[in-house]
Amino acid sequence: MISGNSGSGVEINSSGSDVPGVDDDADGSTDEPGEGPNFVQGNYIGTNAAGLAAIPNQTGVRLKNGAANNMIGGGVAAARNIIAGNTNNGLLIDGAATTGNIVRGNFIGLTPAENALSNFVGVQIQTSANGNTIGGVNAGQGNVISGNGSKGVLITGAGSDNNVLAGNFIGTDSTGALPRANGNGIFIETGAQNNTVGGTTAGAINVISGNTSDGVHLGGNRNTILGNYIGTNAAGTASLGNGVGVRLHTAASENVIGGTTASARNIISGNTNEGVSIHDTGTTANRVEGNYIGVDVSGSVSLANAMGVTIDNAATGNTIGG
Repeated sequence: MISGNSGSGVEINSSGSDVPGVDDDADGSTDEPGEGPNFVQGNYIGTNAAGLAAIPNQTGVRLKNGAANNMIGGGVAAARNIIAGNTNNGLLIDGAATTGNIVRGNFIGLTPAENALSNFVGVQIQTSANGNTIGGVNAGQGNVISGNGSKGVLITGAGSDNNVLAGNFIGTDSTGALPRANGNGIFIETGAQNNTVGGTTAGAINVISGNTSDGVHLGGNRNTILGNYIGTNAAGTASLGNGVGVRLHTAASENVIGGTTASARNIISGNTNEGVSIHDTGTTANRVEGNYIGVDVSGSVSLANAMGVTIDNAATGNTIGG
């Protein structure tokens, strides 16, 4: 139990190389980034000894100043951290050269029984932190990032690029069947570019559902959102809506929602308001293509959003379909 501290519960400032021959998450690979040099595994961070009540740190875990190639959690249940109840961030990844870190298999914002025990923000990546991975494509590697007061995941600032979110449950429980709302699911702000949410393999699907406001909120440029379930359960067969599925605004440009292959398709359905909302002056050159918007994973059963796609408030030059 690492709780009650006025600063960070765990703070890693060091950088280092991968540890040869280490397979800390039992996924069969020993050469991934994040297989060393430091491991934070099997802890309760921000809670009491049972994980049921908050004894907050200011920030649960902070990686900063070039901390590289660290593993937070792992792909087996014994490596899971409960990171909940912290005043600011559950996990903060901060600074240029803070790269190659893997965050895997944790509950961030939930108790061990998967009830909400909020951090203000679940995971925040900022100040040019780049090339970090939240989740993974194999069984057990995804995080459950839910129950957080403001945002599940926040990526913000110039240089906070090339981060990957894959295989996570964001706004639901670990089955993807029950809501455990964040305020917003994933929030990528102005300046953050070339981040990827999802992927084209089944294991990369993020279930981004049940959030109070937006499932995915994009203000940055050239980010890719593909292969996710946004507003449905983990099977893609029932509604588990966000307020808005995907929102692009504040001069977001050149983002891609979906893709030209079936494996890149997002299911954006069951949301309370729009499936996709594109708005504001300067929000341009975004592509929304190849998705199912308002139907289930089979494409044959209605899972209605209030509206499918809206473009307003002087957003121009965007492409729907193609």
